[in-house]
Amino acid sequence: MNTCSHVYRRDDFGWIASPNYYTKSRKYDFDLNCSYQIQVQPYQTIQIRFKNFFLNTNLIDLASYNFDDALIINSSVETSKKKKRDVSSLTIEKTSSFAQQESLLSKSISNLNMYDFDYLTIYDGPTTNSPILARFSQSHNDFNKNFNARVINSNTNRVLIVFHTQSSKYQQMLKTNKQVRQIDDAPNQMMGFNLTYQIKGFCIEDQLSCNSLQELNCYSKNQTCNDVWDCHNGADEKGCGSCKPDQFRCRNHIFCYRLEDRCDGDHQCIDKSDELNCDRWFCNSDNGTFLCNNGRCVYEQWVCDGTNDCDDGSDEIDCPTSFTSRRV
Repeated sequence: MNTCSHVYRRDDFGWIASPNYYTKSRKYDFDLNCSYQIQVQPYQTIQIRFKNFFLNTNLIDLASYNFDDALIINSSVETSKKKKRDVSSLTIEKTSSFAQQESLLSKSISNLNMYDFDYLTIYDGPTTNSPILARFSQSHNDFNKNFNARVINSNTNRVLIVFHTQSSKYQQMLKTNKQVRQIDDAPNQMMGFNLTYQIKGFCIEDQLSCNSLQELNCYSKNQTCNDVWDCHNGADEKGCGSCKPDQFRCRNHIFCYRLEDRCDGDHQCIDKSDELNCDRWFCNSDNGTFLCNNGRCVYEQWVCDGTNDCDDGSDEIDCPTSFTSRRV
């Protein structure tokens, strides 16, 4: 296993990319175990933002295989018993967007096990014994569906990033097995990862400040008016479309609502978007609301009333055996 170690101790910001990312080939090697250390001042924390992410992965329809070196996603004997599918026609076309990458990877793999030998781990501290902030592989990330998943915030002033790639011995084994299909024919510009790091609250490049004394955070221009609150105070979503400068747009882009109506348990938008993607900043017991696991905000008095108000059932978990429903 080849090791590559880099230490970054910048006071403001920087970038990290996988080996060979900015070379002509852009394809990283096998047998890598790269570590990247970031350290800022003791009173500061670190924010990491992914710009691009595309790692090799393997499609395997063979239950008897046991690869200790792999990060296995959605693998089960039951899945392997299903009818096998021909993935010989699976190709990766030229694309650079997260959405297009996700769509291409989903083709022809519904009845297959996915094995990820290449993955990236971010630790909230200087060593691998530190708590894990996130671990990403090609099939195990939420970059396409959730923009906020591309932003990682540390709780300490030191972060360790470890990039692990497939060993060459397994690569040779996979090549000799016809029941394994590797998605490694992607265009060069997509191979590997590229991320930036910065002191949280220190805005760089095209970023804007949330302008909140309670929150040190930044947002980029493509996060402006995208119906996702990246700032707790909604600075990135204020005054969008036809809404007044102090109002926020419903997701249907028809109606607007005020800040005090955000995540208060009583929806103002027909599509209830003012009560979605909430956090404990707004939705908490102090104002009589309950934060569902899916980010929806409902009245606290609706918890354990026998009705699934959250839509994910989280308001009806761990309830007493007897309850009185408010619905007739």
